[in-house]
Amino acid sequence: MASQTLEQVLAASEMIGGILQYGHKVTLTKLSSAESEEATDIGFSIYSEGPEAVDTIRRTSPATAVQAGPLAYYGRLFDWLDRRANSIRPDP
Repeated sequence: MASQTLEQVLAASEMIGGILQYGHKVTLTKLSSAESEEATDIGFSIYSEGPEAVDTIRRTSPATAVQAGPLAYYGRLFDWLDRRANSIRPDP
């Protein structure tokens, strides 16, 4: 986390917290300011612990099919990392 920009940390925290608090299909832009702040707080507490956050999201996934892919397991996080986070330099 120390090598990432504040923008990267906050965006990732909001996404992780949004998924864990509001589900794998959450649309962050539809959250109220209070919900967004809550999601960021939750996400930051998990994100600061390291890579285990990804495991937490996968474990809480509603996907049960053996052939389920990353979009099914990681929901909006996969979509965000794959498509929408391109404007933010990824770093490690």
